[in-house]
Amino acid sequence: ISFTASGNTDTTITNSNGATVPIQISAVTSSGSTPSWLLLNGSPGTKVVDPDGIDFLGSNYPFTINVENNTTGSSRTADIEIEPYNNTRVTGSAIAKQTITINQA
Repeated sequence: ISFTASGNTDTTITNSNGATVPIQISAVTSSGSTPSWLLLNGSPGTKVVDPDGIDFLGSNYPFTINVENNTTGSSRTADIEIEPYNNTRVTGSAIAKQTITINQA
């Protein structure tokens, strides 16, 4: 997903197939740190989504991705990693870790 340097709106991620597996969404840079400029549900850091609300009371779909205004003068890149959270019952390629690359001018 590409964002401009400033004035961006949320990119919304929905649950189109009705999956009920809790997921963890983490933002990371190539050095492994959490970027303070990359926002998940409006704030930096890792989020956990429990679509059916059974496992815990937490976030639900949709969740959003956005960025702070970039005043550094340099472009920046990070990844969002999406993977199952605390669930060993569900396995297979359908729930393998997914990566979304974020680029900001």
